[in-house]
Amino acid sequence: MDIDVYSEIIKEFCNLNGITKPDQLFCNGLQEEIDELQELIDEDDYAKEDLESELGDILWYVVSIANHHNISMSDIMMKNYIKLEKRTLIGYTPNILKKYSGR
Repeated sequence: MDIDVYSEIIKEFCNLNGITKPDQLFCNGLQEEIDELQELIDEDDYAKEDLESELGDILWYVVSIANHHNISMSDIMMKNYIKLEKRTLIGYTPNILKKYSGR
């Protein structure tokens, strides 16, 4: 699923269900989900499905925060990639971006 489509689905879900939490509540929810992810990862043996579920919950909050501020997830991902590229943490050349995004 495309991230911007997912973002629109979450936006519609929130609107239909009257979810208009202020930032602090979104951030608290995100922190709770991160704590749950940490607990899961601390286990020696966990199911891939459980990991996917926790990551999905985290993604929901991240997208909700971005939606609340009218920020495109595609823009966030691109700017993050560029930031990492500038730091040379990932060691890719700018051509890698062209390979995966067509840009």
